[in-house]
Amino acid sequence: MAFLNRLNAIRPTLLALLIVCLGNGALADDGLRRSTSELIYVPAYPEVLIEPNATQQMAVTIVVQNIDPKQSLTLQSVRYLDHRGDQNRNLLDQEHTLAPFGSWKFVIGLRETTGEIGANFLVSWSGSQPTLPPIVETIMIGGNGTQGISFASRGKVISRTP
Repeated sequence: MAFLNRLNAIRPTLLALLIVCLGNGALADDGLRRSTSELIYVPAYPEVLIEPNATQQMAVTIVVQNIDPKQSLTLQSVRYLDHRGDQNRNLLDQEHTLAPFGSWKFVIGLRETTGEIGANFLVSWSGSQPTLPPIVETIMIGGNGTQGISFASRGKVISRTP
């Protein structure tokens, strides 16, 4: 009987805790945030400073990876912007669908000098239903002689439709 009295006393607290957990998505089926569309900013470095007045040209590969095991997503645009934020070009001639676990890539060549330090990409994607967001990364590589430089940058969501 004492146990039931204690249970009745804490029941409102347990109910409130359950509501908070459900409201925060803590008990979601997989705990992952799904979206129907996003705009992703991805830093790129087609040129890096190696001395105060000297730069090194870099090849930039942008890769979009669909990590959803069940849903396709559609790349709507992949815009390449220079260091001033002006669009150099849209890398997609038309929308492109990525199947589950599919990927898309594009290379800005080592000798292309349009982006300069601080270039970036804006990647817009959508899904017909809530989808795990893709991983979007840039890989930069360059060098002279026997010395090489390589590094990667990951995109950041700047707009999302749940």
